[in-house]
Amino acid sequence: MDRIVEIMSQMSGLILLYILGDTPVVHNENMKLRRV
Repeated sequence: MDRIVEIMSQMSGLILLYILGDTPVVHNENMKLRRV
């Protein structure tokens, strides 16, 4: 059970980073890459 909880906590951390990283700055960078 401890290992499962550890994996779940790591996954939630990655999801939080993904959500927090989904900022206008990232969107602007993506748009620049798409234009090229």
